Amino acid sequence: MSNSLLHIGIYGIPEAARLTGLGESRVRRWLSGYTYKAAGTKKAAPPVWSGQLPPVQGRRAVSFRDVIEMKFVDAFLRAGVSWKTIRDVQELARREFGYDHPFSTNRFRNDGSHIVMTALRDDPQAPLFDLSTRQQIFLQAGDPFRDKLEMNEEGQVCRWWPMGRQRYIVLDPTRQWGQPILARSGVPVMCVQRASRLGLDAESLCAWLEVAAEEIADAQAFMAQLEGS
Repeated sequence: MSNSLLHIGIYGIPEAARLTGLGESRVRRWLSGYTYKAAGTKKAAPPVWSGQLPPVQGRRAVSFRDVIEMKFVDAFLRAGVSWKTIRDVQELARREFGYDHPFSTNRFRNDGSHIVMTALRDDPQAPLFDLSTRQQIFLQAGDPFRDKLEMNEEGQVCRWWPMGRQRYIVLDPTRQWGQPILARSGVPVMCVQRASRLGLDAESLCAWLEVAAEEIADAQAFMAQLEGS
């Protein structure tokens, strides 16, 4: 395994779909592009972003940064932002910031306002809408998710606290290949789930894994959240 892959996190498509709450088919389409029909004409949509990991024997996987970018795109879509606007803003931000994953950077949070407005002004339908309102919808859509992210000194996301930064679950690409873990001990959440399925009570789990009861509770709540999504 190349050293360049050690700290970027690696997730199979099914796992990425679970973590993001997206269906597997959507993850694959966004990663590889897809075709669709419009007005009776077959058209091709390019990938939403360039994945960090190359295909291996025809199979795709995604990195930690890919997963984070997916979450932002999903947040924008849920807020009613159009695909055209997302792609236009994404391309402008890539050119200005020099990042393949621009939404998951502090640069976009701090400097994204004029980029969004530029993209909206270039939209032929822009005169039909209140641009400032559309701009705010775009910028605010990702805020609840962004608050769960931790940035490094380069202003790029380095950790995701999916239950909030006051809780114990973290995804860190430099630890356990980016798998969800208990932040203090590094115990994978999956280990807690498997041990729980053996019928062990919380006290036994704490003793065996050498973790606090609050950590076990967060791990179980997180897995229940994933399974219910």
